Amino acid sequence: MNQNVVADILKRTEDWPDADRAELAAYAQVIAARRDGIYLVSDDERAAIEQGLSDLRAGDVATEAELAASAAQRRR
Repeated sequence: MNQNVVADILKRTEDWPDADRAELAAYAQVIAARRDGIYLVSDDERAAIEQGLSDLRAGDVATEAELAASAAQRRR
């Protein structure tokens, strides 16, 4: 794809609804982050990370025995 194709696509997006333009921007951010070597965390991933950190701070972590049991179940 050459620069003219990209420029044409971007020009056509001027008439797109805001939701479609936001979707395109999100895809572009993912591509830019990949090229820059930066991983962008999704909202769901961020929530899971925050929950895990909160659990850790509260001391709500698995014991060695629970980890071993979980690993054994996955191997079945």
